[in-house]
Amino acid sequence: MALFNNRNKNIPRSTYRLQFNKNFTLRDALRLVPYLDELGISHIYSSPLLMAVPGSLHGYDVCDYAQINPEIGTEYDLRHLSCELKKRGMGIVLDIVPNHMGITSSCNKWWQDVLINGQYSKYAKYFDIDWNIYSGEISGKIVFNILNAPLEEEISSGQLRIDRSGGMSFIKYNEWEFPITDNQKRISEILKEQFYVLTERDNRLIKRNYRCFFDVASLARFNVSLADVFDESHSKIIDWHNKGYIDGFRIDHFEGLSDHQAYLRRLKKSAPQAYVIAEKYFSFGNNMEKTRIIDGTIGYDFLLSTENVFWREKGIKRAYKEFTGLPSSDMSTIRDNKKIALLTELRPEIDSLANLLANHQSFQNITFKNILEGLVEFISKIEVRRTYVTAGRGVSATDKAVLLKAVRDIQNKDSRNLAKKLLKLISNTKLSDALFVDRFQQLCVAAMAKGIDMASSRDVFGSDPNQAPLSLVEYHRWCIERSKQYPNSMNCLSTHDTKKSEDISSNLIALSEAPTIWSEKISYWSEINKKICEFETPDKNIEYIYYMLLLSSHPISLERILFQVKKAYCDGDPSLINSDDLQNIEDFIRKTYNHKTFIEDIAVFSSMLKKRGRSISLSRTFLKLLSHGVPDTYQGTEIWDNSLADPDNRRAVDFEARNKILNEVKEMNLGQIKENIGNGHLKLWLNWRILNLKKEKPELFDSRAKYNPIYASGGKSDLIISFVRGKGMIALTSRTGSEIANTWGETKISLPKGQWRNFLSDDDSTRYQKEALVADLLADLPLALLVRF
Repeated sequence: MALFNNRNKNIPRSTYRLQFNKNFTLRDALRLVPYLDELGISHIYSSPLLMAVPGSLHGYDVCDYAQINPEIGTEYDLRHLSCELKKRGMGIVLDIVPNHMGITSSCNKWWQDVLINGQYSKYAKYFDIDWNIYSGEISGKIVFNILNAPLEEEISSGQLRIDRSGGMSFIKYNEWEFPITDNQKRISEILKEQFYVLTERDNRLIKRNYRCFFDVASLARFNVSLADVFDESHSKIIDWHNKGYIDGFRIDHFEGLSDHQAYLRRLKKSAPQAYVIAEKYFSFGNNMEKTRIIDGTIGYDFLLSTENVFWREKGIKRAYKEFTGLPSSDMSTIRDNKKIALLTELRPEIDSLANLLANHQSFQNITFKNILEGLVEFISKIEVRRTYVTAGRGVSATDKAVLLKAVRDIQNKDSRNLAKKLLKLISNTKLSDALFVDRFQQLCVAAMAKGIDMASSRDVFGSDPNQAPLSLVEYHRWCIERSKQYPNSMNCLSTHDTKKSEDISSNLIALSEAPTIWSEKISYWSEINKKICEFETPDKNIEYIYYMLLLSSHPISLERILFQVKKAYCDGDPSLINSDDLQNIEDFIRKTYNHKTFIEDIAVFSSMLKKRGRSISLSRTFLKLLSHGVPDTYQGTEIWDNSLADPDNRRAVDFEARNKILNEVKEMNLGQIKENIGNGHLKLWLNWRILNLKKEKPELFDSRAKYNPIYASGGKSDLIISFVRGKGMIALTSRTGSEIANTWGETKISLPKGQWRNFLSDDDSTRYQKEALVADLLADLPLALLVRF
């Protein structure tokens, strides 16, 4: 049974994600309330609101849990927004950050106190710091690998300097602020007296000894598992919930919690009626039972499933290999990438873990080198983001199977033997081993995330480089299971973390339906660009990504595409990144982007692709709105959106234009709306129609209603996704963007008893009984919503 009882909860009907920062405040959101209400939204899904590092554009670098971010607004502004929402039966779901804090700014008083007083600080236990990992003069100090050059060079160049302008003095370096109590000496002498050490990024002898979010040195991991730390870091948001400002919480980086069950129990006790969802990543087939103690997840599982059921794999992988000479990314690629990440960006974490084992009585006869190699091999072979083992509670059968498979997959005998010992330690976790097991599982999360990110610098069309197409049977089976386990999970297609908007990913799915044309085009473009450039072109992988992103997001500015391709390059193997390659990439893109023949051909192909991609995007939006769960709209994506990876997807949204389109579609018939498809009218209309149906007839969307698949019959039956929700609603949509779907022939579906009409048609007179031809249902749109009357 779930820990959180849905009775009396304010479960959102639908959410709309807003990214708050100094450029978009609570007062700006207040002006949006009428628009969101008319669109059919029930809850604003807010980015973090607590005080973040000054200038933060995302809010995940919280530096003070006790107050609202003044760049976003005041508590009065929050109360005012909440009151306006409540008047309309709406509310707020708040994104919260319990795992890490932003530590670069002096606004983080807890971290600043630790820097001043070291392990004697009241707040030292709040953070995960290995105080005694080093001996000698740096013992008991915090190590920062942040300098771009040796310390003396940074001092002499003025990059490292003393700021005496305020009441307290600081040593400043870029965005970092380090407190000092004596500012009369030379900087090098002052630093020797502090409880911290500043050294170069690539110092191989002295590595960071505080744990952070993945490898982001500016985000220190936070010990929220301690009761008093939980209370201090959650008092403000719980107060907002108790006052009625906030209806629910989205837990950021849920997989990074050391004991997720204990955390959720504390949250339940503090806010028993809150709607709670977690940022939990699912690969298809993962056990769904693990997080039933929450209301659901933020919907990455839904995003992946609606990609995979449309995606065509074989031809696209062949096109990539033919062009680059490289194999496509898969689990073996991710394993290799995990090893690279563990020995480079995550090296401080794996070293810390190895040190714990080296001091464990069961591992004292094994050399540090063998322990390190065994850990790297074991973690790289684990094929899920993390297991959920807690000291004293044993290991679930699912987790045991995952770990056993990882052991068996290790080829090296010494590493396999060490992994067996690790498996025994984890399976029989004692309280004394809890620290190691927690850190081990958290490092597995970071390693998998890095492995996937590095694989995404290759040929990835979707959101997961290990994904594979889903059959209709597999897709429906997944939907049935999810409707039982997580009927109140979010359904999302775009988030602030996705590398491509839902419309870009739909364009790429459409591209997977035309692999032969794609292969011919990239070869043609490559030949054109060789003639344009007098210098060496980038490697084939980066050239491929450039064509893929430029085509799927066209039209896009030079600076935006340049940033995204460079980002893809920098997400690869860190040991291979160099400034010459980056300059080469920039030169190549600047030269080719402005070449008429190349860019005109991109435009022509993109126009054809968008027609198919928009059909797929509409179908996926349709599934998001009608499947079990809470449909979420990422800001701006109610119309076509060509955003790419962060920070591209945090650009300002033109809400006035969207409000104008909403007012227009209310007065248009379907034919007029389709004529304006390029402006996003059709996508916004679809959202508006179904979200308002959900508002007006919530009984049709009852989360307890069963999901029953409908399998079409006829020649193109495999291209139809259809299901009955409850007893009063049938959803049907095309599974392809190809024009072949316009000739459905005798393909048809059988209907449950009763008379049905298409809610999305202007024709109110047509009724359907017993069966219906797909050609009739999809005559105007690639989707149909039949409602019993």
